[in-house]
Amino acid sequence: MQIGTDEEMGMIVVPLQDLVELEQKMLDLNLLKNDDPNDDRNKKARGVLTVGLLYKSFKEVLQVCSVEDKSTLSSK
Repeated sequence: MQIGTDEEMGMIVVPLQDLVELEQKMLDLNLLKNDDPNDDRNKKARGVLTVGLLYKSFKEVLQVCSVEDKSTLSSK
C-alpha cells in the first residue's frame, strides 16, 4: 500500500427498476470486487457504502433543457 495514491475499494450496481422517480431512497450497499455474484473474491468484506439516491427520468431532464434552450433562443 502506498500513501497518497487512489485505490479502488470495490463497486456497486443499483438497478434503476429498484428506484421510484422523484422519491429519495437511502441504500446501504456492500462493496464488491466485481459484478459477478458467483466470484469467490466478492465474499471478502470490502466495506459498506451508504448513499442517498434521487432518480429523475432522463427524458424529463431533456424536455426541460429543450424548453430552456428554445426560450433562450427566442429572447435573442
